Amino acid sequence: MRSWILPCFVVLLYAQLVAQEIYIINNENELKILDVSDFSVTQVLTVNTSTYGAMLDIAFNPDGRLFATTNFNTLIEIDLSTQQVSVIATLPSGGTYPGLGANANNELVTSKFLQQELYSYDIDTQEFSLVANNISTPGDFSYFKGNLIYPSFFNDFIKAFDGSNIVNVGCSVPLLFGIANVFEDCETNTIYAFDEDAKVYLYTLGEPEFEVVADLWTETGPIFGAATTTEYMASACDLVVPNSVECSVLSVNDYNPFGISLLINPVMDGIELLIPRPNFQLTYTLFNVQGASVCNGLVNSSYIDIGNLTAGWYILKLYDSNGRTVFTEKMIKQ
Repeated sequence: MRSWILPCFVVLLYAQLVAQEIYIINNENELKILDVSDFSVTQVLTVNTSTYGAMLDIAFNPDGRLFATTNFNTLIEIDLSTQQVSVIATLPSGGTYPGLGANANNELVTSKFLQQELYSYDIDTQEFSLVANNISTPGDFSYFKGNLIYPSFFNDFIKAFDGSNIVNVGCSVPLLFGIANVFEDCETNTIYAFDEDAKVYLYTLGEPEFEVVADLWTETGPIFGAATTTEYMASACDLVVPNSVECSVLSVNDYNPFGISLLINPVMDGIELLIPRPNFQLTYTLFNVQGASVCNGLVNSSYIDIGNLTAGWYILKLYDSNGRTVFTEKMIKQ
């Protein structure tokens, strides 16, 4: 009996010790550690963007190895002890992969974003498998009580996939790019989510409410992904599907002090804006689905030329003279 109790005690103690830490990545390709006990941030390393690409999301497997998807359509492994980076696989062609998670079967999960195809990657056999259709995220994957959880394709809900069915289990805020389970045991799961402005949200899945618990902008800048070393354990828990939630009207236009709107969406060669209060100085940035800025500038008129951009999903953000976001909208360029 003692030989069984001691290892289990050690595993639980380890989980409790590391459960306070969330690893995050930002737009500078930096890996940082967030201590959720006081929301302090510590720099770990920076991955060379020109060599390995921009990291889109990260995940830890059961062995504690750290992996990331990149905008080079590759899977990379980051050795935290040596800070060495290696490319381990090329992702299935024809898409982008902004989300990554890991489960207790030593598999990574990711999705081809626009095609909404969910893939698993077996780390042992180095093989990809198509798992399901109609599952995709612009942000992140994690696990919760046997369910795969993720911000939805349109970033309006947090969804849970039990292997067969998809349920809306949380109300998303605009542009959640990171979600992580601070896992202690199958009954103790704390879900944090991160938006592009580095605000941290605390969720109780199965309930529509959430709480803003921190603002990390000055320490991190835009956050693109998050992971804990223990969240894979939640995939092996007995399946408990959270209650389905009904959300009040949540949209990316909720905070819109200037009453700005897009006149046409989808767009062709340019973005046409309705700005009822045009006397304020505004700037804009357009992001692709990986969260990378593709163009920016002053809003000199109600028209922004994007004729040189490729077709696809984009996110338009407008800022006031203090640099605060005053308008955010998802849009399609045809």
